[in-house]
Amino acid sequence: MAKCDHISWLELVEGEAGPLLAYGSRMSQVIGELSKPSVQFPQIVFFMGRQLKNRALRQLCGNNYRNQNRHHRTINLRLDNQSFLLDHPRIFADADPSCRSISPPFVSPRICHQQENLPVQWPKSRHEPHDLIIARLLFLFTDVVCVFADDLGGLKGVQEYLSTWIQIGSASSLPAAVRPRVIVVLGNQPKSITQSVLEEDDFLFEILHLSGLPFFSTYSGIQISRLPAEELSTDARYLQLGSDLFTQLRHMRQVREDHHVLFSAQHLNVLFEEALQHATTGLLAPYNFVLASRRRNPLDGAFTSHLVNFIRLGGKSRATYDDLASYIASAILMDAYPPRMYSRSPA
Repeated sequence: MAKCDHISWLELVEGEAGPLLAYGSRMSQVIGELSKPSVQFPQIVFFMGRQLKNRALRQLCGNNYRNQNRHHRTINLRLDNQSFLLDHPRIFADADPSCRSISPPFVSPRICHQQENLPVQWPKSRHEPHDLIIARLLFLFTDVVCVFADDLGGLKGVQEYLSTWIQIGSASSLPAAVRPRVIVVLGNQPKSITQSVLEEDDFLFEILHLSGLPFFSTYSGIQISRLPAEELSTDARYLQLGSDLFTQLRHMRQVREDHHVLFSAQHLNVLFEEALQHATTGLLAPYNFVLASRRRNPLDGAFTSHLVNFIRLGGKSRATYDDLASYIASAILMDAYPPRMYSRSPA
């Protein structure tokens, strides 16, 4: 078996009836690098930008960073090797959202991993396929979005990208609190601290209040992180960004725990592949995590009659209402989850 050095998560390639969605089971490969995927609960950070994004990713992802030159047209995915033994490992996705080109079809098949080119029923929309995939599929599984303003036209450019994804809307059936949080990263040094504060305040006020768009329907929060001057060492320059990033990840982890949607690595992979199939046929339709979790564990058609018989027999045995209700609730709860999904998260 050839050593695989492909890091592409998703890629749009040319097809006869429109772009195809190329998927090489990258999520499964990354999950396979974890030490105990059944009891680890990964979080995904989505880096967006170009040169500054690459420098930050190289610093934060450590020795799992690879050259970006041949991956600039794809959405990439890699594991943070510094966290693969932790209960909550970090997975880094990255892309250049300004790159809208469609790759030519693959001339030769992959020999290092399976590659699928999935046809997509693209909806009638004024938005680009790349933006539709980001907003309606990838944001479903993203905890934190890091947007590098210097790479994307400054704060005005960032506002345009965020606004586009808000207009497209989230496909998630989960509570709004579980939407990804946004960190806007600034690298250029302002002429004055006052100018910096005013520009950042204007940006936040505009996107949260004046744009007329429902920001919190797509994102659960936003903050600005400014990098120190380049005169500092590389480690020192990205120290605050790393701190901001991990603070937001801790917040999202707590939110997911509170809403009982902190998925193990194994279940995250299965749910993503279900969402991927959903996106190929109903990209603008909501994605229901609960229904997806039951797809391989369908409800017995005789469920209602079983309940009726149980209640009837329970009444004859003079069991108390509380006992019957407790037993039924417990049975429904246990049946609602696929095997092992109800195991407790490690403390």
